[in-house]
Amino acid sequence: MNLVQKSEPGLRERKREATTAAIEHGAVDAVEELGYDDTTVDEICRRADISPRTFFNYFPSKDAAIAGLPLTVAGTDGVDEILADTSQPIVIRLASIVELALTPELLHDDLTRRRGQLLKKYPQLHEFHLAGISAYISELSALLTDRLTSHPEERSINSGLAVENEAHLTVELVGTALRYTIRCWVDQPPTDPHAWSDDLKQALDFMSLILRRNS
Repeated sequence: MNLVQKSEPGLRERKREATTAAIEHGAVDAVEELGYDDTTVDEICRRADISPRTFFNYFPSKDAAIAGLPLTVAGTDGVDEILADTSQPIVIRLASIVELALTPELLHDDLTRRRGQLLKKYPQLHEFHLAGISAYISELSALLTDRLTSHPEERSINSGLAVENEAHLTVELVGTALRYTIRCWVDQPPTDPHAWSDDLKQALDFMSLILRRNS
């Protein structure tokens, strides 16, 4: 299953991606060698061969460079089209929206595993990461609340639960499947990074089976 079709990046986007990668690798290298407290924006810039001004055009803080920018729905092209595609279940539509912000090759990359180790080692980074996930879940919940409010026929629960609570529970379900899939990829990277979509859907299917067997 291919949830999202992505076009090839242009020259400007490739240059931006290269600068982003240089900053991220410089940040992670610095923390691994110097520790969190002794890693500064200036040190990251030195390693990435950029100016502090350029750094802040890409990342708001050293924590963001080290742990990665939080996912966001805002400004992402294709979200409305995906959410309006009623041929797919709500959970698959949400997974497709999340995939717009994720690159399977990055999940397959060693940088992800190195970041995971730093999140475990430094509470500041772990708190930053959790705050980003919480904010993203809130964004998705608000998006789905609006959709279910304007299209009540798409609701799974028609009584006994407020629409915003149904939206939040649905997003949490997808979030759990995503965290599970990412953890599996980090622990044991697959040979084909593009298998991400199928693995994510399989995780959702497993969760559905567990719920049915325990209800």
